[in-house]
Amino acid sequence: MVVMAAKFAGKCRRCGKAIAPGAQMDWTKEGGALHLTPEDCERASGAAPPLRGPQPENPEERMLIVELLLGHPWKSATSKRYEKLPHQYTLRRQWANDADFVWCVEFIRRVGYEQHFIGRVWIYYDIGEHQYWDCGGDPRGPVGARTTVSLINRALKKPSGARPPT
Repeated sequence: MVVMAAKFAGKCRRCGKAIAPGAQMDWTKEGGALHLTPEDCERASGAAPPLRGPQPENPEERMLIVELLLGHPWKSATSKRYEKLPHQYTLRRQWANDADFVWCVEFIRRVGYEQHFIGRVWIYYDIGEHQYWDCGGDPRGPVGARTTVSLINRALKKPSGARPPT
């Protein structure tokens, strides 16, 4: 067995309760994951918190975000790191109106839906065949700061039930 931090949400094979991403666990390739101790099994909740679905949206705002996102240049992520995760991005610094960029990020976060991806919950928003998201951070922070949102991503939506490539 190997003691490690869980990368993804999982289920303990001893108690059947959730193991949250980041929680310490015992793991084997053959047997899967276990809470470290029986006490951890007792403390674990029976289920992970539910993910938030899409929120109500104003039709005028929907039209505006479609216009803004489709009206900006998108660049493909081409580094080897993203070879198996094809997507595109638009850079904040290329938007003529910074307030429009900030509004798009805040809108996606306000009306989007939550979904697990690579051990984390992200907020996505769908337009046509694409889903859009940002990588976190403060949308109203100073441009160029490490903690400020600098881009919006988009990728083709996966068919229902499909898993991302590993």
